[in-house]
Amino acid sequence: MALSKNLAVAVMLIEEEDDEAAFVYRTLFTNREEDLMFQRKRVEGAYENLVKGHLFRNEAKFKEYFRLSIKLFRQVLSHIEADVASRPCNRRRQPISVEEKLCLTLRYLATGESFRSLAFQYRISHSWIGQIIPEVLDAIVKNLMSIHLPAPTTSAFEEIEAGFHELWGFPNCCGAIDGKHDVREKFKAYFNSSRGALRWQAKMVNRKA
Repeated sequence: MALSKNLAVAVMLIEEEDDEAAFVYRTLFTNREEDLMFQRKRVEGAYENLVKGHLFRNEAKFKEYFRLSIKLFRQVLSHIEADVASRPCNRRRQPISVEEKLCLTLRYLATGESFRSLAFQYRISHSWIGQIIPEVLDAIVKNLMSIHLPAPTTSAFEEIEAGFHELWGFPNCCGAIDGKHDVREKFKAYFNSSRGALRWQAKMVNRKA
């Protein structure tokens, strides 16, 4: 009797899992009609209106918005174009361009905005943004990390160590940490220090002597 009850429960659980899987499939993979907000992406989206309409014509505002210059933006774009696909999806006749994907990623890095917030601005669904940003970041790491943050080699460490030894007489040193106190007078009444000011301490690692 107990065995038959257990089998019945198992069958019910399997049926529930099948129903859930069918629901997920219908939600993600069926050809549902796209929301009107996303259909008007080319007319109302931030990329078409703000970025292409204004920021590419204003170097200062472009840098303020994306935290890098237009020239540097173009350089990054040229490095990742081959690895960031512009595949059409089942709801879009026109695929999202690599340039727009980079804009979306840079805005995310500059502000830390949620995918849902970016979805309203760029008229791209947050689930699609969740695929775009990792794709662009992977391409940036793949193509630019070896150029701007190369892995140190034994010969490089030996060269750095020789520089420290020659300049400071300090052997076996491959880097140094330095710091600076930045005294801020503003809002000093809110902080308890000997000079009545807020002190920030910035630290930097220097690999070369």
